[in-house]
Amino acid sequence: MGLSKISFFHNNLVVNSNCCGIELQDGTASAVTVTDNTIDIGSGDNAIGLVGLDATVGTNTVNSNIITGGGRFGIEIKNPAGGVEVDGNQVTFSGSSDARDKGGIVVIRRAVLPGNADIPNGVTLTNNIVTGYTQSSASEGFGIVIEGTNHIVTNNTVQNNDIGIQQQAGHLPYPADGDQANLADTYFGRGNSPATCGNVITGNTFTGNGMDTRDIGVSSGIVNNMQTGESFCSIQAAIDDPETLAGHTLIVSEGNYYENVVVHKSVIIEGPNSGISPNTGMRMAEAIVHPATSGADAIFTIEADDVKIDGLTLNGDNPNLTTNWPGTNGADLDVYDGIVVADATNTLFFNGLQVTNNIIKNIAYFGVDNFGWYNYGNPPTSGHLVDDNLFMDFGTYNSLGVIDYWGGGVLIYNDNYTRITNNVMTNVRIGIQTGNFHDPNPGDPMYQVIDNNTIQARRRGIFYNLHTGGSVAPLTVSNNTITGLSDANETVWDGILLASLLRCCRSGDKQSD
Repeated sequence: MGLSKISFFHNNLVVNSNCCGIELQDGTASAVTVTDNTIDIGSGDNAIGLVGLDATVGTNTVNSNIITGGGRFGIEIKNPAGGVEVDGNQVTFSGSSDARDKGGIVVIRRAVLPGNADIPNGVTLTNNIVTGYTQSSASEGFGIVIEGTNHIVTNNTVQNNDIGIQQQAGHLPYPADGDQANLADTYFGRGNSPATCGNVITGNTFTGNGMDTRDIGVSSGIVNNMQTGESFCSIQAAIDDPETLAGHTLIVSEGNYYENVVVHKSVIIEGPNSGISPNTGMRMAEAIVHPATSGADAIFTIEADDVKIDGLTLNGDNPNLTTNWPGTNGADLDVYDGIVVADATNTLFFNGLQVTNNIIKNIAYFGVDNFGWYNYGNPPTSGHLVDDNLFMDFGTYNSLGVIDYWGGGVLIYNDNYTRITNNVMTNVRIGIQTGNFHDPNPGDPMYQVIDNNTIQARRRGIFYNLHTGGSVAPLTVSNNTITGLSDANETVWDGILLASLLRCCRSGDKQSD
């Protein structure tokens, strides 16, 4: 059916239904009120089941209902699109035999039809009492289940359930219904939202639960597109969305993100510390991006012009992974590069990458790797900027030969002209390395500068290497402060090494052992 609106279900008594007490299904609805009903669901499916609620006409309320019995669900809010209040309900499970998961109040994605939200959104759960959802089978009983975004769960009493409150995302299959036959998994089997984040769960009272709270597949932060107003639970989802266009700004809130991000659109990605130096400024809580997989190529792979990454923390040590690439500070390094521009197909090349005001740490190869083509014939690019970042704790000596003796701050290669300024690099093996520049700079000479960087290196501060070809543009290397850091794995130290140069440079740097 189409949109149902202004529906009232008030002060009804429903007893021993073999399916459903009060149910709206197969469409969308708005301004629905379900209040002061008494429902004994018996062994049926649900007491209250509402599909596709939104705020088109008005707020939807599910308030002050008393629900008892042994049914699978007390209150099901399926595919909501905002404007839903669930307040002051008493939901008590009296026990029944069922191999499938059971839940007192569940806000989930299920059986999405045209007009339904794919990701549940905007439900407020307050002052509810949910009791007794336990299972004797391999599946579980859940007091409250939340999927999706922008929900508020507060001041509820959740007692004597297997799981008190669960947030979840990523249950498969998708986009079909979730696999409720997999009894032993940790998901509430009926829900399968692809993303969950940005919810407020606070001030609830827990008593006698097997586990009070559990998060499965949940991101702790949220990403907003400033132009479209859309919200996402991952940076990748925000980039991939069809409504995200070149020039859009994606705001990444504080929290932890576990992603290998491919930036295939010309977007600006700003963390909470956009515009705030990690070296001289007062930082706010960080948005921290970790690699999602062990031994990943990069946290960010750049595949578009004019990408800007500003005010994030990139941490190459994902605490949930073990790659066994030990860093010199005790971290387990899980990724080769922090940010990489590299194309093994030798067909893609990009201008205008800007990396500013970020903290980049625990990386095995390079923090910013502007490499280009793999056959060293990269068309020259320009407009790249690496400015005022903090690079920390790079490289490993004991990865069983996989990635030993690297660990640099910035690598620019194959005619990718880059301005590298005002960065601080601590405990890196190599600070800045260049190589295989053959052609002239197609852009402004300001992108031929390495200036005012502070580098603490175990092996080499700046390696100015392989600038050949009669028209190659020389780099200006100036005002850098380079300090040696002792390490038992290193026997030689260079402040600045110049090698294989046809046209050289201007230099005025400070070096110390």
